[in-house]
Amino acid sequence: MNQRNLSLFESKKFIFDSNLAKDYYPETEILYKGIEDTKYVILFRDVQGNHLNVASKEARYESFLSVPTLDPIDGITLDYNGIGEDPFDKSRIMNHSFGGVITNNEIKDVHVSFNGEVYEANIFKVDDNIYGWYSIFKKKSAMDENMIKIHALDEDGVITWERNLR
Repeated sequence: MNQRNLSLFESKKFIFDSNLAKDYYPETEILYKGIEDTKYVILFRDVQGNHLNVASKEARYESFLSVPTLDPIDGITLDYNGIGEDPFDKSRIMNHSFGGVITNNEIKDVHVSFNGEVYEANIFKVDDNIYGWYSIFKKKSAMDENMIKIHALDEDGVITWERNLR
């Protein structure tokens, strides 16, 4: 099974890294692509909206996040996706994905605090006015146990935006 995941990852990575993406995804505009040996990050627009796709060779490490707008009022967007490892027990979440875009040029860092543990987001430059961000981690928890805080910080570490999720 792990070998099959690797080949699917490699196939998608090849498509995104080549000029074949328009053939496989004809109604898709790729706004950003970051391709590495073991990971890719794609920000794209299709008929359903804007999306952030982050994938890795690591098993069960692919995330699709919605980006509602590329011009957010608060200067940052946020989406969350939690996926469980056990298909028969949906209450136990293992894979947590957060991400979106940043248009506020004061925001230099994003931290996700998950039940007291802080995860620093990866930030990438899309163009002069837009950055993308994501934080993906594995942590077992029940949905009703989660205390989630997202902080956007300026270059001095001052919080410029925050959201609490439960």
